Amino acid sequence: MTNEVLLLDDYQRGALATFKKIEDGQAKMYACFKLCEEAAEVGSPVIKNIIHGKELDPNNVKLELGDAIYYIAVIAELFGFKLSEVATANRDKLLARHG
Repeated sequence: MTNEVLLLDDYQRGALATFKKIEDGQAKMYACFKLCEEAAEVGSPVIKNIIHGKELDPNNVKLELGDAIYYIAVIAELFGFKLSEVATANRDKLLARHG
């Protein structure tokens, strides 16, 4: 494990190197559904902690967030965006909305 700062576009390039090459429409559908699955996996330990009193492992949440970022990076690429573009557009939207 390293404390190296990883730039978004560098992360995206690395993530794409591991994504299975499949037909474009299927790839988009697959990646979008996997993002939904990973988003649920981010929330699951939090729900178990709040509702069922289970111990919350923040590292598990971090790992699940990483899985979600992976699919966000893949989806961005499949639609022709750099991950940094997606982050910048979101920042700009939030600044316009909330100041």
